[in-house]
Order: sequence, then C-alpha cells, then structure tokens
Amino acid sequence: MHDFHPGSHKQIHDQMDFCLTRCPGHASILVIPEYHHGISVESCPQSLQTLNAWQRQGHDLALHGYFHDRTGLPEQSWWWTRVYTNQEAEFYALKESEAARRLDAGLAMWNRQGWSPLGFVAPGWLYPGRLEGVLKKKGFAYTCRLKELVHLADGTRENAWAGAYSLRSLWRKGAAFLWHPLWKAIWANREVVRLSLHPGDLEVPFVRRQVGVLLEELAARGYRSVSYAEHVQV
Repeated sequence: MHDFHPGSHKQIHDQMDFCLTRCPGHASILVIPEYHHGISVESCPQSLQTLNAWQRQGHDLALHGYFHDRTGLPEQSWWWTRVYTNQEAEFYALKESEAARRLDAGLAMWNRQGWSPLGFVAPGWLYPGRLEGVLKKKGFAYTCRLKELVHLADGTRENAWAGAYSLRSLWRKGAAFLWHPLWKAIWANREVVRLSLHPGDLEVPFVRRQVGVLLEELAARGYRSVSYAEHVQV
C-alpha cells in the first residue's frame, strides 16, 4: 500500500480491508513522514494509532521517501520527473549526502515510534544504484524497483513486476485498463505476485473490479498476502 500519510489515512485503511478480506495475510504499508512538506505523520494521532495497530497485527511499515516530492531539488530528467511521475521522484539522482540525511530522518521517526525499519521504497521506484549500499549499511533488509525486489543482505534480485495503476489523466486510465490483463497474464502466475496500490486507486470502478478478481483468484489458488519484510526474511 503506497503513500500512507494523514491525508490518505482513510483510503489506505479501506484498501487494506478490501484486499485482505479477499486474500488474507499481511501487507507492506509505505509511509511518507512529511508528504509534500505538509502535515507530518507524527503530528497526527489518528495516523499513529492506525500504524501502531497495523504493526502489532504483523504488517510491515516501510519508509517511502521522506517528502515524496522534488521541492528544492534541481531540475532533472523531464521524462522521469514530469511524465513518469508528477514531480514526485524524490530520490531520483539525489546526492548521496542528502539521501542519507533523509534516510536518517526517517529512521529517527521509526525509532521514536518503536517501529521496525526493514524496508525502504523510493517514490516512483526511482533511485541511483549506489543507494542500495547506503540502505544496507543503515540496516534496511529490502528495497524494490518497478520490476524487481532487492534483498539487501545478500544482493539477491527477484524479477517481480509490480501490478500498479497510473490514473491521473483520462488517457492513463484507458492505458491502465488495457495494461492490467497483459500484466496479469505474464506476472500473476509467478511465485511472487506484487500488487502496488496508491490512494484512490480502488475508487475507480474498473480498478476495483480488476483488483478484486485478481485477489480472489490468487486466494483460490492457494496464495496468501505476504509483506515484503516477511518475504525477504524467509
């Protein structure tokens, strides 16, 4: 579940219920400490209460960038920062010193809250390769890109293309409607099937139908929902 912050609290909560009712187990919740430089998770008691409850239930709370935007950062690739993402590729080409500073700020929050900081996922799955060494040194167990899951302890890389939706325009919705069956035919029969949902995805009727059918089919075939943290520690 991508992009948890105070403003997306209800949407993520509803997504958790929807998905785990259909394919029970655990999920990874990707938490943004200060979404778009706005209200911090730590300043929202309701968010903290929910995240603490999820951690107690065995779900994985992963650090998902720090601000999830590019405010104050130099202009970079137009394709990756304005088309593929909407100025949200926070760690794309980010200097190592600044990346480390933001990681440390996120880890400090996890430590204050008593959460287990096992995973880091960069916004848009975009980050320079050298960041993996930094993540490993800081104790993270995993990260991932769009097409792979990275076990940081030993460098294992699993091919697992995330089932995700891009819905911020009409043409993107049309493309997403057509893309999902193709993705499903190739990737939904693998040992590891990744589903990456963003706030609001399940408010789009065709997405809700497609995701619901996918999860029910997976459960009927013996799959269960497993967080990234569970998977990399098996």
